[in-house]
Amino acid sequence: MQRVSGNQVTDTTGLIQRFKPSQWARLTAADRQGVFLGSPRLAEVLADLELTCLDIGARGGFTNDLLPLASAVHAVGFEPDGSECRRLNDAAAHGQHPWRSLRFIPSALGRNRGTQQLHLYRRRGCSSLYEADRQVAARFGRDGWFDLDATLDVQTVPTDEAAARFNFTDACFMKVDVQGAELDILASADRLLADSLLAIRTEVEFIPIYRDQPLFGDVDQHLRQRGFIPMGFMEMHEWRHLGRSPASGARLGQTPYSRGQLVHGDVLFLRDHTRMPDDGPEATTKLLKLAFLSLTYGYVDHAAAILNRAGVRAHLQSSYGLPIEACLREVSHELARRLTRAAWLSRLRAARQLLVSR
Repeated sequence: MQRVSGNQVTDTTGLIQRFKPSQWARLTAADRQGVFLGSPRLAEVLADLELTCLDIGARGGFTNDLLPLASAVHAVGFEPDGSECRRLNDAAAHGQHPWRSLRFIPSALGRNRGTQQLHLYRRRGCSSLYEADRQVAARFGRDGWFDLDATLDVQTVPTDEAAARFNFTDACFMKVDVQGAELDILASADRLLADSLLAIRTEVEFIPIYRDQPLFGDVDQHLRQRGFIPMGFMEMHEWRHLGRSPASGARLGQTPYSRGQLVHGDVLFLRDHTRMPDDGPEATTKLLKLAFLSLTYGYVDHAAAILNRAGVRAHLQSSYGLPIEACLREVSHELARRLTRAAWLSRLRAARQLLVSR
């Protein structure tokens, strides 16, 4: 969904979404030099892992959520807009990037194989396989975002079929942001959900911005039934009837301040590790990947529970002599430092917006 900073309400424990990509690039320079979130010893473990990660709806570039893991990530982005996908692949081929590998695929994923129409709206980030409900958008002053510029016929491919075709059947992470079609993609990913996926960041809507689209409850139920648990909101976006920012009413001579209605957001789901075995090398590797993904999103306590599983702890001690508790303290301190900086920057931006609104 197209982001509007004035409407974003961020979870107070969030880290990733508080930084612009350029800021993360600076802050994670040390991570690319053999330190993972303040811990050189965890970086040694990460160096022995490879994580295939998907960004479905990759307009603008591969998600920056996973930058602390970049040296271990095989990044695969999907962008059905052919011109945008070519631009992304050209940039990946000619520019520097932090990922172990990076590629973008010009295919649309869907529930079934077939031809569907991609609606290209004036606000390109709102383009969707679903038709926008302009009456809903108009209630919040956003109908102009959904002026239809063109439609494209695209061939949709079920997610599991694409995984076999494009060689990512081992994907452990998926970010899905496809403007209402998230459940269609998840519904055709049964093998990935059962065998390899460990973390999913997905956009969800709470009102039907697009006609007949699934809402948050539908996505939540689907993933819970397949062993995933919601960990928290990475983003929450509220829309006002009176304007596009909490204080915009002051400029309009209307209500000076009001929170908006929760309309859409991004939720992080993690596989429930208590339902995963830890009795062999493959099982231990999956749990380690899950722990690193948890740490990357700031869930140190959750990662501690995974790393202290008997099989995982024994592996870390025998293979690396890793002091788990000390490493987690290093990560916790580093995340706290970054969160403090992010909170300061957030307050500074809010103060600037308030001054402009007066």
